[in-house]
Amino acid sequence: MRTIELKHSIRLMITHVSGKRMIAQGTDGVSRGRLNEGVSLGDTMTKYCPWGLTPLNRQAHLGKWFNSIIGNHLEILTPQQWYTRGYDHDGYEMHQDGLVRPNISSGTYLWEVAPIAASTAVE
Repeated sequence: MRTIELKHSIRLMITHVSGKRMIAQGTDGVSRGRLNEGVSLGDTMTKYCPWGLTPLNRQAHLGKWFNSIIGNHLEILTPQQWYTRGYDHDGYEMHQDGLVRPNISSGTYLWEVAPIAASTAVE
């Protein structure tokens, strides 16, 4: 597989696709001659591959579930906030000595990441 990637300058990704998703996208039906489902009708394959969606985008009720366990003080961070608010930085202010210092305000955070970016986020 690596040889193919290097030869053609592509990136191949092998992943598991659930049976229900295969049925919805039409892959399961094509082998049986049913060409009137999913991608056979013109849907894009990426519609059935939600790797770029975060868990809360995929299942909206998860936010309420997290709040029920942790409480309403939970902050769900965007990727832009991971390295500021995620480290308790809450903006900056000029002090009397003329230096700009971060405001520190601790909290409880959820670092939400899409599956496609998980390995980078862990890194």
